[in-house]
Amino acid sequence: MKGYSAATPFIDAPICFPQATGPAYCPRNYDGKFHGIVQMREAIRQFFKYSSRANVKAYGVEAMIKQANAMGLETLT
Repeated sequence: MKGYSAATPFIDAPICFPQATGPAYCPRNYDGKFHGIVQMREAIRQFFKYSSRANVKAYGVEAMIKQANAMGLETLT
């Protein structure tokens, strides 16, 4: 979709997102580490938080839900 594939590289690195109220949101991976350049398939498989947010930003929420449904994931609406 939109020129991206499972092999598209994303950078898994520290980043913070400013919030309208309260402190900035600084996502951390479940393993507490950052992994540098990773392919989209690995970022999704490992649930890397920044890379996952980058995927949603690249595709758009509606397109991500549609693609997830096409792949058999039916819990997203």
